[in-house]
Amino acid sequence: GASLTVAGRPLIFNATQTLTGSHTHDWVEVRGGALTIAGGTTLTVTGSLSLFSGSLITGTLAAEGDINAHIGFVGGGTATLLINGAGAQTLTGFHSAAAGSMPNVNVAKPSGTLTIAGTLRTARNWTYTSCALSDAGSTVIFNGTLTLTGTHALKRVEFHPGDVPVHA
Repeated sequence: GASLTVAGRPLIFNATQTLTGSHTHDWVEVRGGALTIAGGTTLTVTGSLSLFSGSLITGTLAAEGDINAHIGFVGGGTATLLINGAGAQTLTGFHSAAAGSMPNVNVAKPSGTLTIAGTLRTARNWTYTSCALSDAGSTVIFNGTLTLTGTHALKRVEFHPGDVPVHA
């Protein structure tokens, strides 16, 4: 199959775009518009992933490196951010209680520690499957109707209006 390689520079998505086929890149930035990853396919980011603005509509965005979630990113549709790197990773949120949002999140690391830093806000599903978690000083805001799955500890959690069922 065809592949796309961007060496030493970020692959930037800054308009409404559709990505077909599974791809792997070392540095990805989402800077606006709606990014659709075709259903059943995965965009794997082995290095830095920055979610500046826009949204993620479908498919899987697999992060194996550090993730920065900025206030202008608004989550999306049914897409999943899969956090699955084997080493240490940091998920840093720059959200507020009223702005910013994550897509569906699935933390499924085979090894290593995920450090949660800053403030993360989500109105999408949050699934914890496996890994060591470190969250010194972080806040995770669950906003609206979503499902929490998996037993894990977070430093500071806020529940904002809506129905938030919790499943073990």
